[in-house]
Amino acid sequence: MTYCVRLALLGLTGVVLAGCPTSPMPADDGGPEDDVPTEQDGGVPMFDAGPDEDRDGDGLVSSMDCDDDDPEVFDADVEACTSDCGFGTRVCARGRWSGCSAPTDCSCPTAGEARTIACGRCGLASQSCIDGLWSAPSACLDEQDCLVGDVENESARCGRSARICDATCHWRDWTVVVPQGECEPGEERRGPSDECGAGEVGVQLCGGSCDLGPTSCEGTCVRSARPSRLGLPSVCIPDGPFQPGHVRNPRPAACRCRSSSLPGTPSQRATTVPA
Repeated sequence: MTYCVRLALLGLTGVVLAGCPTSPMPADDGGPEDDVPTEQDGGVPMFDAGPDEDRDGDGLVSSMDCDDDDPEVFDADVEACTSDCGFGTRVCARGRWSGCSAPTDCSCPTAGEARTIACGRCGLASQSCIDGLWSAPSACLDEQDCLVGDVENESARCGRSARICDATCHWRDWTVVVPQGECEPGEERRGPSDECGAGEVGVQLCGGSCDLGPTSCEGTCVRSARPSRLGLPSVCIPDGPFQPGHVRNPRPAACRCRSSSLPGTPSQRATTVPA
């Protein structure tokens, strides 16, 4: 059987591929024809899925992932494909690629006839009728940003955003699919904390679900505190540039005077020489 895929994402208007029926897809009856793609229904399995695992860590198990070695491939992704005489696309749905939409009938009525066909990302290509068959298309020119209906995903901090390619081959705005967490797994956060005492900083580790764990306190002293010679409580000085002591009312540099042969009063003849 042949399924035609309608693309829809988070309320965004889907792109209907040519030839889509208006009736809904039949329910999955669990039969073998719904589990294993065949040449008759145009399904193209990318690999032997085997047990349900997630090799690329994108959240899709192998049986529902068109390429479990590529974390950028998700359900509803679109990729380009070709036939002997045209361009098309295929769509990832339920862990399998659909058949290619490129034309398979390459016959043409008039030798020497030329035509322009759509290709790739809203581009154009040309081909000629030779011996009753359309030739292979030329290079695709004037392409835009993306394939119609393609979905791009972006993951960070256990969250995911997605955007869809519209009918003019341009990306729409990003839509949040799964909100991001507080941090990246394994990340360490250090800083002041009300839970810690003087001379301590708070430390939090990010868990696998992108949430910060409980705060632990660590001292900032590089060396252990030493007791005061006056019996006062010890104080921890954070590591960094530090000049011990405090100078109060610094005295001017000492000087000595010597006589001068210049005329004037003795105080006028005194010359200050740094000691």
